[in-house]
Amino acid sequence: MENSESKATQLKGKLAAFLLHTLGLLPLSVAQFIGAFLGWLLWFFPTSAKRVTLINLDRCFPNESKDSRNKTARLSLIQSGMMMLEIAPLWIKPFEWGKQFIVSVEGEELIDQAADKGAGILFITPHIGNWELLSQYIASRFQVTAMYRPSKLKAVDNIILSSRAEPGTIMAPTNIRGVKQLKDCLNSGGTTVIFPDQVPHERGGVYVPFFAESCFTGVLVPRLLRNSEITPLCIYCRRLGIGKGFEVRVVPVNPAIKSADVPIATRAVNEVIETIVTTDREQYQWSYKRFKEEGRPGGKVHY
Repeated sequence: MENSESKATQLKGKLAAFLLHTLGLLPLSVAQFIGAFLGWLLWFFPTSAKRVTLINLDRCFPNESKDSRNKTARLSLIQSGMMMLEIAPLWIKPFEWGKQFIVSVEGEELIDQAADKGAGILFITPHIGNWELLSQYIASRFQVTAMYRPSKLKAVDNIILSSRAEPGTIMAPTNIRGVKQLKDCLNSGGTTVIFPDQVPHERGGVYVPFFAESCFTGVLVPRLLRNSEITPLCIYCRRLGIGKGFEVRVVPVNPAIKSADVPIATRAVNEVIETIVTTDREQYQWSYKRFKEEGRPGGKVHY
């Protein structure tokens, strides 16, 4: 049975890799158009993505009308569909290919100032817009050390690692060794990228507000920044429309993010996420099960 399952997994991986290579041949605007249609289907049918999106929006914006939340959910799923299809050409085509679609960088002077300081840069990158293209933009400017959890499909993992290796990105494991690797990188004046809106393990987070909801939020960013001269910057890559390219935006972070009080520092992480989500709410990945169910104040969120 083990060999059979292994062969089935290998076949699944090869088929997924073939699909990625096929989709990778598409012009980006065509991939976006197809992705938008798939996103619309996610909204039209009773999908898990639609259900989770509506639950999250209901928790975060309870005072908004149902029509307003439904509109955000529909647009968010369409944006998520585009993201899914944009990934393939970004992974398959040469590293430099994606840069042509970044038409502007707002707040680039903040990056320049942090680089001149030379004390390390920690980029906070929420799941909004196209974070894959964003990673390529950052890697075009700095050698990046970032945490990476391998795909369960080896053939797909090889594609991802190849796209990461081209600009020289250093992959750190998602464990204690990886945290030490990030810390060493930052302390030596290097650059790292962290997704702050993933559910952490049981001992890796605290409950702090995210919009109107208490949310179990990771404490890795505050711990890396504590008692340091490292510059934290929030950065994201917003979609301007089908075939219209992307804009990278850099946002300063509340200095409280370096507070010795972990909940205060962690709240500062969520605050900066809220700032950019308020601006581009429909491009946030609301379909992610952000709210941890166990031990939440006020009961459980049933996804």
